[in-house]
Amino acid sequence: MSKQQQLFIFRYIAYAVAFYLLIDLNFFKELFHINSIYTNFATFLSHQNALLFGLDVTREANKLTLENFTVVVVFGCSGLEALLIYSAGVFAYTAPLKLKAKWLLIGSAIMIILNSFRIVFLLVVGVYDRELFDLMHTYVTQSIMLFIAIIVFLYFVVKTNEHYKA
Repeated sequence: MSKQQQLFIFRYIAYAVAFYLLIDLNFFKELFHINSIYTNFATFLSHQNALLFGLDVTREANKLTLENFTVVVVFGCSGLEALLIYSAGVFAYTAPLKLKAKWLLIGSAIMIILNSFRIVFLLVVGVYDRELFDLMHTYVTQSIMLFIAIIVFLYFVVKTNEHYKA
């Protein structure tokens, strides 16, 4: 493993830990409210997308209800972890700050939008089959979000390398 690869891994772990502490450590939770702000935004966006699809969904804070099924969007369901994994990779990768900022915005937008569709999808699944909801929520869709974070990061790496060659 090259020195540059080792440095990337070290920086990635450092950024990932720092981001996690920012959203999970009580001191930072109370100071910045990052998780609650993001969760409310994810719920709001998911509600708007559900309405666009013609679903009769109601929203109360971080709860979405469709017919007789309610989902509560909390840390772990909001998509914030996938966003943090992606962001840590972008910050750790060697690239100009301007390019990192551009791809943080692009990648974040992609993941936020896709996660809102994931939440709507899970809400619809939950109305029809609670066991399938549990399976899809716990294993399938969360894995898909992590996969998306990795794919978007790899795309950022490819575009960054193309930028350096140009």
